Amino acid sequence: MALSTLFDDIDIPDAAKAPNPVHAAFAAAARAVAAWRAERSRHLALNDLLAMEPHRLRDLGINAHDLRQALHR
Repeated sequence: MALSTLFDDIDIPDAAKAPNPVHAAFAAAARAVAAWRAERSRHLALNDLLAMEPHRLRDLGINAHDLRQALHR
């Protein structure tokens, strides 16, 4: 038995399929916010690592110079 919905037989005109500029604007804003949050998280994590004691960084196989370089990138 086939499953159908109320809207299977409706033909959507091509004008309705056009990209919505409001949707595009909100999607671009959401991508920008997500990128900003990811960069901020990265920056905070690197700063937290930089605040660690050198012997703990050595245990992780990291040195402070590498962390500073990562922060500048």
